Order: sequence, then C-alpha cells, then structure tokens
Amino acid sequence: MSPLAIKIVAGLSIFGIAIVGGMIPILVARQQASRRYLSLGNALAGGIFLGVGFVHLLPEADEALRKLVDYPLAPLLAALGVGLLLLVDRVFLESRNSMLGREDERTRPPFYAFVLLIVLSVHSIIAGMALGLQPEAAAALVVMLGILFHKGSAAFALIVTAHSAGNRKLWQTLWLFSVMTPLGIVFGTVAGQVFEGRTALIFEGSFNAVAAGTFIYVAVMDVLDAEMSRERDRIAQYVRSSLMGEDDVPMPEQDRDRALKFALVMIGIGTMAVMGLWHQHSHLGHSHGDDGHAHAHEESGQHDDHEHDEDAGHDEDGDDHAHDEGDEADHDDHDHEDHASVLGPPGRVGLLPEAGALAV
Repeated sequence: MSPLAIKIVAGLSIFGIAIVGGMIPILVARQQASRRYLSLGNALAGGIFLGVGFVHLLPEADEALRKLVDYPLAPLLAALGVGLLLLVDRVFLESRNSMLGREDERTRPPFYAFVLLIVLSVHSIIAGMALGLQPEAAAALVVMLGILFHKGSAAFALIVTAHSAGNRKLWQTLWLFSVMTPLGIVFGTVAGQVFEGRTALIFEGSFNAVAAGTFIYVAVMDVLDAEMSRERDRIAQYVRSSLMGEDDVPMPEQDRDRALKFALVMIGIGTMAVMGLWHQHSHLGHSHGDDGHAHAHEESGQHDDHEHDEDAGHDEDGDDHAHDEGDEADHDDHDHEDHASVLGPPGRVGLLPEAGALAV
C-alpha cells in the first residue's frame, strides 16, 4: 500500500474513532443513570489527562527543547501553563462569578471545555501534519496507530469534560475536534515540509510543554478535585446524619464508587503509560535505523582510510625505488669524521671544550 493510500485510510479511521469515542458520553447522558456513569467517565478522563501530560507531552517537549538549550525549559513552560490557567480560572473567572452572584460551581462558564478544545485541536493538527509528512508507508502506519489509540480516549475525555462544564453544544464540539487530525494530514501531505529546523523544535516543544501544564491543571484542579470533593462532602453528610441518630440513612450510590473512580484514574494513567512504552519502542527502532546508517558510513570511512593508507604506503615504496643510486652514493660518502668533529671524541658531547680547557 502506498503512503498516500495509508494517509487516506488513516484520515477516515481517525475521524471515525473520534466520533465513536465522543458519542459514548453523549448517548450515556440520555440515560437515567447518566449522572453516575458520567461521574465515572470523568474520573477516567482525569487519569487520561494526567497520563497525556506527564507521559507524552512533557517528555516530548523536553526532548525537542533540549536540542536547543541545555536547560529544563519544558517543565518551566508547563508550570507557566498551570499558572496561566490558575490566573484565568481562579482569579478572573471567580471574580466575575462573584460579581454576578454565581457561587454555584455548576453555573461556571464552560471554560475548561473551551481550553481543552483549543489545546486538543492544535495538538491534533500537529499530529496529523506529522503523519502527512511521513514519506514512507511503514512510518506513516506507525504514526497512524499511535493517533488511533489516543484519539478515541481524547474525544471521550473532551466530551465528558464539556458536559460537566455545562456545554450543551456537544455534537458541534465533537465534530470540530474530529476533523482536526484529518485536516492536519491534508496540510502535511500537501504542504510538505511546513516547519523545518529550529522553528519546528521551538514550536513543537513550546506548545507541547504548555499543553502538558494545561492537561495537568485540568485533571487535578477541575476533574479530580471536583469528583473527590463531591465524594467527601456526601460522605461527611452521611456520617453526620448517622451520628445524629437518624436511622436508615442510605449511603448514596455514588459514594460506593469511590474505589472504582480511583481505579479508573489509574487505568487512564496506565493506558497512557502503555502507549508511552509503545511510542518509545517505535522511537528506538527509528534510532537503531539511524545508528545502522551511521555505522555503515563509519565502515565506509574506515575502508576509505584503509585504501588511502595502502596508497600512501605504495607511494612511499615508489619514492624509495625512485631514489637515485647517486643519492645513495652521496650518503655513503658522508665522512663519519664530520660527525666526530661535531660530537667530539667518543664519550663526549660535541661542541664542548676539552677537559684541559676547563683548567684555570
């Protein structure tokens, strides 16, 4: 199969898997038990975001930026990304909500969904461009499999977060996110080398670092904090009611899912960790190919040096044979007495006065 055919199949497959992954929380939201399922899905999304931030984006950003500067610039940019979201979310938006009298967490604007849509969309375009720029079918297939495995879970997490933030335009969000990677494939295939050299490293590393901070902030400060705080408040209410002597106080069903939510968070992180191992293996395979290529060049260079040495030896032999017999005769005619005049008598260094000359 040609690289172009693989890219066409990849674009259609990635679009389809994104639609399927995003449809799951949309369809579940229509069921009566949707609140519980969406809460569980939110925990899974938090684990996915943590895994994507720590295992994928941050190491990739550090690898790219380390080629430019010998400084941990990627973690610094990730921390700045966390600080930027903290400023916007907990300073600007909280102040605006307080002025408008919006103290209920559910009435907060769908800020996270919008930020995640922007970040995931740009990241999807970059991933699609990376696939579109692959010149070989095997390399394009490897990149396609990695995107396929990640796209469905990313769409699922995005829609769950959008629903939790109060975004009602879930289908529009899903369709917009789903077309980003195929669009990137088209850009990469048609435009060829869009980014080159230092520009590519700066753009890729900086964006991935800030995106990593965004994912980590959303996972910890919004998704997981909201889920665990709800559990804590409900359990505290249950304990207070029980201590006050109220009989037959049922434990809310959501509170029994606390261990399950923790397991889902770990599953999300573990899934991204497994993807990281597979991604690292593909990078190592590519590196081995580069090493083999360099090794071949090294052997070729050694072979050339060997031939050069042989040629040099041959030239020296030729020069030896080219010596005139007259030169050899002249060399034989050297009078060793001339050397003696310089060196002096045996056992004495030349140009030094004799022993008697040292007497005063």
